[in-house]
Amino acid sequence: MKKKFQACGSADHEMARRQFLGGMIVGGTVIGGLGSFYTQEVLASLAKQQKRMIVVRMAGG
Repeated sequence: MKKKFQACGSADHEMARRQFLGGMIVGGTVIGGLGSFYTQEVLASLAKQQKRMIVVRMAGG
C-alpha cells in the first residue's frame, strides 16, 4: 500500500477515522456494551412499554 505524504509530518494520520470508530465499535461489542440490547428482560421491558428500537449500521464510501 502506498504511504500518503502528510504536509504536517505527523503520524496522527496513520489511522483513519473509520478504522478508529470501527475498532471502538468492535471493542464495545466484545466487552458487552451492546449485548444488553439483546437480553430477554430488556426486550420484554421494551415490548411492555410499547417502545421500539432501531439499529442502523452505516458504512461510508
